[in-house]
Amino acid sequence: MVKSINLCDEEDLKIDSGSPNIIFSYGENDPQPGRDITYHGTNRGTVKINLISSTDEIVSSPEPDTEIIDFDVKNVIFPKVDTTYFCKGFQIPKNLTQKRHVYKYEFILPKINYKNMHHALLYECRPGYLGESFQDGDCYTNEQKGRFCQAISIGWAVGGQTTFLYPKDTGYPIGGDTDYSYIVLELHYDNPEMALGYVDKVTLRYYMTKNLRKNELGILTVGSDSSPFGIAIPPYMEKQSIKTYCFNDCLNRKLSTQSITVVSSLPHTHLTGQAVSTKIIRNGKDIGYLFRNKYYDFNYQNTYLLNPFVQVTKDDELITECVYSTKDRTKFTYGGMKTTQEMCYQFLTYFPRRNDFKGCVSFPAFEDFGNLLLELNKTENFDISSFNTKDQSEFVQAFIKAAIALEKNPNTENIRKQFSKFYDNTRVRYICNEYDERIYNQTKLTNEYIEADPCKTQCILKLIQNHDQKYYPKMSTKMASSNLACKS
Repeated sequence: MVKSINLCDEEDLKIDSGSPNIIFSYGENDPQPGRDITYHGTNRGTVKINLISSTDEIVSSPEPDTEIIDFDVKNVIFPKVDTTYFCKGFQIPKNLTQKRHVYKYEFILPKINYKNMHHALLYECRPGYLGESFQDGDCYTNEQKGRFCQAISIGWAVGGQTTFLYPKDTGYPIGGDTDYSYIVLELHYDNPEMALGYVDKVTLRYYMTKNLRKNELGILTVGSDSSPFGIAIPPYMEKQSIKTYCFNDCLNRKLSTQSITVVSSLPHTHLTGQAVSTKIIRNGKDIGYLFRNKYYDFNYQNTYLLNPFVQVTKDDELITECVYSTKDRTKFTYGGMKTTQEMCYQFLTYFPRRNDFKGCVSFPAFEDFGNLLLELNKTENFDISSFNTKDQSEFVQAFIKAAIALEKNPNTENIRKQFSKFYDNTRVRYICNEYDERIYNQTKLTNEYIEADPCKTQCILKLIQNHDQKYYPKMSTKMASSNLACKS
């Protein structure tokens, strides 16, 4: 079966990138000539499918000298809590004295309690760190992981593909003079029943070659800080957009000598996420989306190969936007690690790899959060005495206490309006591989990129063709016929 991406009529939707919801039905037998198609009965349903992705021509093919290496996490018992992040560290094998390129990776997921697996992420550790004092166990009480191992490189999330092929002429480095010698595999175990949990085995398998590819891959994380500062959404919100920034100040420094080319994106939010996108602003002008999934679904998280690839330059700024809906929630939703909390990320795979550019995330200035709460206190009445602090950790606690007070009257339209206004106007701080204490204004776009509508173009051609046929019948053969119906 072949279907056009855009039929340009009122009865067919355009096929977009991302993960639209597909309705399907099928019969038990093939239709017979001259007979009616039989009713499908119960053979029907819905499924999320990425209909637009790369073609076979751009992905890697197996290498004759392929080597395989496995990183295993075995026999982990999870406590009776709703969320656990388990980390296991691995030193890169010392026999990999010559650099290899990974052209394919595979996550082999557990046979036992697979349904509780939310995600698996691989982190690179800083150059020179060899795992000293690293202890396997809870990720976020692990001081070594927090200090040395924060650069995300490879990931799988619920509903996503478990096998991924990098594009042709690209490879992810391991061994030799690669800038990391120690990695950490993180498992997020989601346990809403809070039962004693167990996972038998999770494997990350690399397919690698000594035949180094032309382009070496790195991963850049863009989005929001996953904390109550980064994300705080009132209950009963039909739609709340939060924009995050990787400012030109950062990209101008990191990409001053060479642009990067993005080959894939893995968008990520939790349960209330509805859409994720990243725009490119070049020399102050909106030039379109780097990647956009306007049908985001927590239960269908994929890495999307971009076709064509997208270049990011020193003249650019990246604006990542996540859209949430908390219309069915009765309490505030905060940024955080739990599945019931929220995140806003795009994990961008790119070349050429840069060792000094792993992440670029932003979050609202806590001073502006304080002003928001002072404004809300005029109508909502809660204790504001603890806001007189310049210590961010103290302010977080004060903010959460205030939000709990707001939840006593959660359906107040004023609260939702004030938070929407806040996210539209707040100043932000951001991290460009390193924390920047300066406060930045949000970028206000002077233009909005509007994608060319191929249907309008075809319509104009059709009208011209009709004009030619009427007035210049002998010249009308210069255009192919079109079935597009144009409105006058």
